[in-house]
Amino acid sequence: MAGGHSSPNSRRTPGAPGLESLFAEVDKLQRVRRLELPADLFADVSEKQVDAWRARAAKEYPANLERMKPPMRLTLLAALCHVRHTEITDSLVELFIQLVLKINTRAEKKVDKELTGELKKVRGKEAMMLRVAEAALSEPSGTVRRVIYPVVGGEKTLKVLAAEAAANEAKYKARIRTVLRSAYSAHWRRMLAPLLKALTLKCNNTAYRPVMDAIDLLQRYLDPPIA
Repeated sequence: MAGGHSSPNSRRTPGAPGLESLFAEVDKLQRVRRLELPADLFADVSEKQVDAWRARAAKEYPANLERMKPPMRLTLLAALCHVRHTEITDSLVELFIQLVLKINTRAEKKVDKELTGELKKVRGKEAMMLRVAEAALSEPSGTVRRVIYPVVGGEKTLKVLAAEAAANEAKYKARIRTVLRSAYSAHWRRMLAPLLKALTLKCNNTAYRPVMDAIDLLQRYLDPPIA
């Protein structure tokens, strides 16, 4: 894990979320965990000192480390692995966040493209909404019946606009869910499975409980039962 002249910071960023970068980070984490270093190994040492040991170990050639006396060599390597465990875990969490955002963003872009130009039931809707905005701004204290109705053609037209907007939003959300499920099943599941197996996610904030419940559900179905 040590050796060469790469700087410590060059090893901290896993790159864009992709299968290759994800599997590489998971493999690193598993190798560090196999060392079974105690979590409190450096509890009585300052963080600055541990970082100094880690930086020195990262810069040394393996041959130089081998020539060191065992106490120094083991201390440097232990510090390197201890800090790398935290760095790799952080990078995997960042990958997880990027992955979720990427799945959702791609789904929204795909649905936006699909629905462009669809569901235009009210003729001249954009021009009508512009007139509504202008009328409301020109007479902000006026009543809807006196100010807004005349520019859209009456209450009935507003009801149709509202109904169409509600239908469009419902269809949009339903389509997003469909695209998300399809994308997850076809590709993203391959990434989420090793990622969620490698991480132990916890949160005490009740506001994020739905997110944790969703993660728990994903973890339960990562390995479907063999028929």
